[in-house]
Amino acid sequence: MSALDVARRLVAANELDAARAILERHIGDQPADAGGYALLGRVLIRIGDATSAADALSQAARLEPLRASHYANLATALRRLGQIDSALGSLDTAISLEPSQAELYFNRANLLGAMGKAERAIDSHMRARALKPDLAEAANNLGTVLRGCGRSSDALDHLRHAAMLRPTLAEAWVNLTAVLMDLGQPALALPAVDAALAANPGHARLLANRGVALAELGRHSEACSALAAGLAAQPNLAEASYHLARSHRQLGHRQESNDAVSRTLGLEPHNANAHEMRAAIWAEDGGLLQAEAHVTIALALDPQQASFWAMLGSVHMVERRDDLATHALERALDLDPVSRVALVNYARLRSIRDEHERALALSRRAIALTPGDADLYFRHGGLLRPAGHARAAMAAIETALALDPQNRTFRHAQAAILLTLGESLPGLLAFQHRWRVPGHFELGGFQPRDEFAQPEWRGGVLGLSGLVVWGEQGLGDELWQSGYLGPLRGAGGRVLVECDPRLAPVLARSYPDYAIYERTSPVASELLAGDVQVAMGDLALRLGMAGRSAPVGYLVAAPDRVRGLRARYGAGRGEALVGISWRSVKPRREKSFEAPLAAWEGVFRVGGITFVNLQYGAVGEEIELAARRSGARIVYDDGIDALQDVDGFVAQVAAMDAVVSIANATVAASHGVGRLCYAALRRGQDDWRYREGAAATPWLPQVRQYWQDQDGGWRAVLDRIAADLQIWRSRWSGPVQGRHPDGIEKASP
Repeated sequence: MSALDVARRLVAANELDAARAILERHIGDQPADAGGYALLGRVLIRIGDATSAADALSQAARLEPLRASHYANLATALRRLGQIDSALGSLDTAISLEPSQAELYFNRANLLGAMGKAERAIDSHMRARALKPDLAEAANNLGTVLRGCGRSSDALDHLRHAAMLRPTLAEAWVNLTAVLMDLGQPALALPAVDAALAANPGHARLLANRGVALAELGRHSEACSALAAGLAAQPNLAEASYHLARSHRQLGHRQESNDAVSRTLGLEPHNANAHEMRAAIWAEDGGLLQAEAHVTIALALDPQQASFWAMLGSVHMVERRDDLATHALERALDLDPVSRVALVNYARLRSIRDEHERALALSRRAIALTPGDADLYFRHGGLLRPAGHARAAMAAIETALALDPQNRTFRHAQAAILLTLGESLPGLLAFQHRWRVPGHFELGGFQPRDEFAQPEWRGGVLGLSGLVVWGEQGLGDELWQSGYLGPLRGAGGRVLVECDPRLAPVLARSYPDYAIYERTSPVASELLAGDVQVAMGDLALRLGMAGRSAPVGYLVAAPDRVRGLRARYGAGRGEALVGISWRSVKPRREKSFEAPLAAWEGVFRVGGITFVNLQYGAVGEEIELAARRSGARIVYDDGIDALQDVDGFVAQVAAMDAVVSIANATVAASHGVGRLCYAALRRGQDDWRYREGAAATPWLPQVRQYWQDQDGGWRAVLDRIAADLQIWRSRWSGPVQGRHPDGIEKASP
């Protein structure tokens, strides 16, 4: 047996070092044997000694200059040495010697692809496919290059053919399913990847693609399982980690989403999309500086990405940097005029700035681009409301519901508009859809209370164990909704009320025959023992009081505290006490608003009145400036924190003879203690208890409504209030038990 035969057997047995030793001795004995140099070169490539391999294969080519295989193998060695141009030249020589060899074109195409010469790579792959149609690798690699050029439609047939030619070629299935998702066909990608997994069980990238397909189909829980399995098989799959973060985010799994995006950035610190997601997570958690930092990194990595500019614009909006937000959003739209996110955010910014017509025009552009997008109609309705177009807003919400009938967020918005328009019963029925959908933080408005597993009370006589009523929303909402506790006495049985801890002292005094509990975690065991339960916001519906005037004067303030405050504020001057409040601060900027004190000059000119600050927050300097400018007496009591000392705040309101306020918790408190209230309301007031455009509302019977005109200014509103306040003051003859001079019932302090 010759030395070459022995070496070949050793190579077949993967005993490469022994084969190398024999071949080196052989060429030492026979330095003109091209076959020995060629075999040694191939062995050295497999061992990883590319330099020696290139020397051996160059010698083989010198001895046999017309053998194509020597040049092809030399190209492999040169490529490993990073000598790409020389490798390409060697392959071109091999092709010139054997132009019908498909594998040579295939190797040349792969080399060209690595060099970034995509179009030339495509030509070589096409030639390889023409010469050998059943070469699955060529079909797969051609599809990959086409996809990289943005030609996913062209890539599809080649990848399908590759998978058909060799079902066990996992790479072909990976690329095929990825292309199907590129083309927006996750429903086709899913069965394809399932078939691929049957032939390649546990393949990490196939599992990851399965997860992405499931996510695109909205099956995020299943997507998380598939993506986690892919990462368990191959922990360094940054793309799988990124998509896992996206699916957890869709499910409302904040911590899991944050962990997954952190993992993504650990694997790929320069992943721009992951930085954008981290920015979004920080923004939702209120970390605006961190959000801005991450989206800035994303833009540094890819300044041409419109969605990054849209995100930056959104952050600037929350930070109230309107000019910067405008620049970022306009940049996003320059890059992508059909960017849904940019159009939506820019419309929202214009609405915040009271540029309603511009906001609506941007919103209409977004709808025209995707007329089947229910969320866009919902958002359009949200822009129509502050513009004062309630009925048009209702039409937009109804279109959204027609497209997505099960969406609770849309149903909740419909409820608010129905109630605003005076449609009390259908509005309260729709208001029952306000709860957040479990597992979907983006759906529904308020947090459901799963702790209360008892049947829901739907009206009727109560049992011995009683009814549990639980507060559900903000302090102002509970101040108002607690008025419906009184009519429950007619249902018999025991009533147990869970409320905001700050409100408990007031409710305990106001409803001494009820058991009042502070909201705690875990829930008080007595509350869990009740027969039935109901959310406080549903009491009006369950009591059959839709369309009837809401209860008034049900809150009993601490009598001694009321007397003390009244004496201190009045200071023996014999003037009427009128409380004022002008600002509402909400978590979302567009929900916040104020009627600046500079617009209150007409109110402050009404004589015979001592004004008392009821506005929460540190507003002493504003009060001092307003008093100095107007000459009015305005009392600022920094001993009462309206946000924390609610019992003191209620006593403060009860010490008033009347109240002038924008739509905030002060109105609910004045309603609760039975005080006349003049409410200054903005166009499209985002609170259904105010009947739009009307002077009165059955939900707040002692509130007089004053709406902004078309120009959206506050001074004209407050001047109208001042005129009526002057009439009221002329009739006022001091605090008395029973009724105010205008006939409105006054609660006794």
